[in-house]
Amino acid sequence: MVKSLLKSVLPEPLRKTAKAINTVRSQLPDPVLVYQMGKVGSSTVSTSLRNAGIKNLHVHFIGEHWSKAVQYHWEDGSGLPQHLYRGRVLRYWLRAKSTPVQVITLVRDPVARKISSTFQLQRYHPDLPTDDASAATQWLHENVDFDESPPPESVWFDREVKAVLDIDVYNHPFD
Repeated sequence: MVKSLLKSVLPEPLRKTAKAINTVRSQLPDPVLVYQMGKVGSSTVSTSLRNAGIKNLHVHFIGEHWSKAVQYHWEDGSGLPQHLYRGRVLRYWLRAKSTPVQVITLVRDPVARKISSTFQLQRYHPDLPTDDASAATQWLHENVDFDESPPPESVWFDREVKAVLDIDVYNHPFD
């Protein structure tokens, strides 16, 4: 009854912020942070950790830069996804926390990530055929830009991990 009353009285941003605060609080004192860009398999990692009894917080964005994403969702009229609220709460929690945080960050082949994202965000591609593999492959070749520009991964690591955690992943070699 109280929940339905609050839902009818409180505006959506306040409800979602309260939910994000409750999510972060429920995982304290020392959750593992599963922190990476989308479409890399992080939901599986987060669920596996939870099933093993390891508290974790799964988030894609914590950095200040993503205020543009927030603005886009407001202008779009779709409202903010819950993970953006959780990221904002985590930004303040990390600033206040004085002890180290365990972080798991994943990467994925940029082409596979882009294809996965295209199918997940199919609402933006209503003409994408999903019932015919060869037609879908042809559509991807004709409509998805696989250019040689720097992949989003390089921007994400600088704007998120480096800016939020002060870790420059590019200072260390990896395959």
